Amino acid sequence: GDYEISLWWTEWASRSDNVAVEIRDGAVLLETIHINQQVNGGKWNIINTYSFTGTANIIIISTGDGTSTCADAVRFEP
Repeated sequence: GDYEISLWWTEWASRSDNVAVEIRDGAVLLETIHINQQVNGGKWNIINTYSFTGTANIIIISTGDGTSTCADAVRFEP
């Protein structure tokens, strides 16, 4: 079904300003978005609404570029 996806992270100056987040329906990539984790931390941030036919997967990718990446929580709301 259709679910609104929200992400929660902690805001910190050392966080990456370009965190890649993959939204997948099973193995199928629906979209890759990029999040600035130096802002809007400590609250739910609505990303978008997606239609899933299988298992929803949200993959947060750390760049390893000397900055930190936070993966606190993902919320799915029908």
